[in-house]
Amino acid sequence: MPVILTLLGILFTLSIGCTLISRTGYPWWLGLLMVVPLANVGLMLFLLLRSWPVEEELAERRLATGAGVEEDAKRVMALAGRRARQGRKSDAARLYQLIEQQLAGSVVARDAAIARGQLGGAA
Repeated sequence: MPVILTLLGILFTLSIGCTLISRTGYPWWLGLLMVVPLANVGLMLFLLLRSWPVEEELAERRLATGAGVEEDAKRVMALAGRRARQGRKSDAARLYQLIEQQLAGSVVARDAAIARGQLGGAA
């Protein structure tokens, strides 16, 4: 009986861990670390300190609809920088241009214009 309860506890923990991790925008399989001692603490610290992909997507959508603020633009700038490093320069240029349009005249818009100019022929 204790073995069955232990296995049910592990399955319950995995179910919750995988579901929560996938809702943040990271791959669900990271939730498997919830049952590994010390790795679960590392996973929680990772989630605490990193920006979630879902937050960046929300910031991009808010900015695209005109409801974004400077904090959203900063998240989208970080996302565009990652896309540029991944070789997705046209996508990065689109994000930089979105920031320029929505926050024209701001420091963030100026930084986006500079970054878009540094992409080269992708703009």
